[in-house]
Amino acid sequence: MTSSPSSVILLTWVVLSKVARFYQISALLVFGVGWGAHVAGTLAGSLGAALLGSAFDLAPRLLSLLSLVCVCLLFFAYLFVFDEKSIIRLAKGVSESAPQGARPLLARCEDAASLYGLTRRETEVMVLLAKGRSNPRIQEELALTPGTVNTHMSHLYKKLDVHDKQELIDLLEGSLDRNDQG
Repeated sequence: MTSSPSSVILLTWVVLSKVARFYQISALLVFGVGWGAHVAGTLAGSLGAALLGSAFDLAPRLLSLLSLVCVCLLFFAYLFVFDEKSIIRLAKGVSESAPQGARPLLARCEDAASLYGLTRRETEVMVLLAKGRSNPRIQEELALTPGTVNTHMSHLYKKLDVHDKQELIDLLEGSLDRNDQG
């Protein structure tokens, strides 16, 4: 079996850490699935290369290249088959037994968005506000004008019945079910 080049392993770790941070999913879950895909790709590439090597006289470099191609194909499948919602559902399934405050921020924001009928853009603004982003940073990240950000924030605060960022964060940290209790 050919081993993966160090650059592929490094790329694997970088991609997996970015996915874990971006979606705020447990690093163990992301690295388990991602590393499993990496190993499966390496094994599939090695097996394919061995089969081709037994039928044709192939150089070891070509066999390593075939292994690398299989790893990359599995990574692309992982990145394009799983959309954001399926990754969030996967994370929710793992952490459903966790207390409300321990759930990932993105999952709590999605719950609030559906509970309060937020638009997609209001949800994006809410996530950035909950992460502590400033208005200029939100404008930059979402490519919006200052007036558009203020409008989304105004609608968001009105729908959630909060008056500032701290109340929004408090709502997301544990009292989402306050409307369900009344």
